[in-house]
Amino acid sequence: MKSTQVIYLICILIALTLVFFTFSGCTASENNTQITAETDDSYEIDESDESDEVGDGFVADCREGHENINGNTHANLANGGIAAEQDGWIYFYTQPQNGNSKSGKIFKHKAYETETIEIASFDRLVSRLSVKGDYIYYLDGADSLYKMRTDGTDIQPVFLSDEIDSSKYMIIGDYIYVTKEEQQSSTSSTKYVVRYPIDNVTDCEKLYKLDEDERYYGATSKYIITRNKPESNVDITLSVYNMETKETKTHVGYFFYNLQFTEDAVFYTNESTTTITKVNLDDMSVTNASNDNLVAQAFNFVDENTIYFTYGNYKTEIFDMKSKLAESSMSMLEEGSFYSILEESARSICIVGDWIYYTSGNPLTNYCRVKTDGTDWEMLYEYV
Repeated sequence: MKSTQVIYLICILIALTLVFFTFSGCTASENNTQITAETDDSYEIDESDESDEVGDGFVADCREGHENINGNTHANLANGGIAAEQDGWIYFYTQPQNGNSKSGKIFKHKAYETETIEIASFDRLVSRLSVKGDYIYYLDGADSLYKMRTDGTDIQPVFLSDEIDSSKYMIIGDYIYVTKEEQQSSTSSTKYVVRYPIDNVTDCEKLYKLDEDERYYGATSKYIITRNKPESNVDITLSVYNMETKETKTHVGYFFYNLQFTEDAVFYTNESTTTITKVNLDDMSVTNASNDNLVAQAFNFVDENTIYFTYGNYKTEIFDMKSKLAESSMSMLEEGSFYSILEESARSICIVGDWIYYTSGNPLTNYCRVKTDGTDWEMLYEYV
């Protein structure tokens, strides 16, 4: 065979080989495209598989991107924090007391379902619930902060140091705000308001030094709220420290009962709970709403336009069952008007979504809820 013929045959073989691989490659590409399209149309992702991040069976209640910004409102926490909400789930605790026997339980349920799930039981009292992501935070006893996953597993203390007082803890954004006492000598110590990244509770940031007679109430994303502790309830100084400008502004008043705050205002009542004072945190301007005919007993300040409270014959009997739960606003209260919600002496009022959670009875051992419009009342836990 001539060399030219050999070269010609080799070229034909190379060309055939290239055609074969080109055809095979196109077929594979087309097949891959078809498989991808078919998967997108027909395959449903199992969300529970994605939720089990640690591989121990835990399934998150909260969908990704739907976790709380803050753990709970200050008004709810000031009222004992008996309930908190996140992504359509409500978490609440009970702590019935029978003589010297004390116990606490934490439950959860979907917001519009009545069936509750008990997720934890304790032989001691719990309080001040907050929920952030996969964890429920709560006080175990007076000032020890604990957390558990929303299914009741992985119970653990948040802080191990005795220097930290969590009694007024707040979860704001990605931080936990508490106070910390540092020993300066054998006879003196200094207390600070500090914060820790919620995922790294060894990294402490000092925010504000408390004076000896200063009491910490809590924080917002911008402010730290404190007040002095005089021997009398007259001429009390409310201090508002701006964490951005490092400036402190003050407001002088008296009694400061039912002190609660929102992101932009502090609310409190006078000694007879017939006057509500609002202090704007930005400019410290003051607004009052007074009505001597209204004797209110328990409050939850959502804002100046939405105030929940119990009113009734407080002077005669503290647990007067003729008391009523009502909603009003600063301007309406000034006129003595409000919306009646329920005829019951509600205490520990917590607002979560469209619901009011509260305690009732004498002693306060019944846990109830009602919608903010007064419908769908139910007893969640009745202590017998």
